[in-house]
Amino acid sequence: MSRPPTRLKRKRIFTEESAIRRIIQDWQPLGFPVPEDEYDCLVLQLIGLKHAGGSGDDVVLKIKDEIEDHFGLGPVPWAEIQAAAAEVMNGWRNREKEGNNKRRP
Repeated sequence: MSRPPTRLKRKRIFTEESAIRRIIQDWQPLGFPVPEDEYDCLVLQLIGLKHAGGSGDDVVLKIKDEIEDHFGLGPVPWAEIQAAAAEVMNGWRNREKEGNNKRRP
C-alpha cells in the first residue's frame, strides 16, 4: 500500500499544475478565453508524463492529440504546439534547477 503524498510533494504538484495551466491558458488553443479548469485533462496528463520521465517529443504529441482529438480542433499549426511544449519543458527544467539549488548548502 502506498503512502499518501507529503505536504511538500502536494505543494510541488500544485505548483507544476498551475504553471502548465498558465502556459496553456495564455496560448488559448481554442482561440478564446475559457474557464480556468477547461484544460485540466491536458494539464494532468502532462504532469503524468513528467513524472513518468516523458521526453519533449512525448509532450508535443500529447498536446497535439489532446487539442486536436479531445477538443476537436482541426490541425493546429505544428509551430504552436512545439512552442507550448517547449514552454512546458523549460518550466520543468527551471523548477528542477531551483529545487536542486535549494537543497545545496
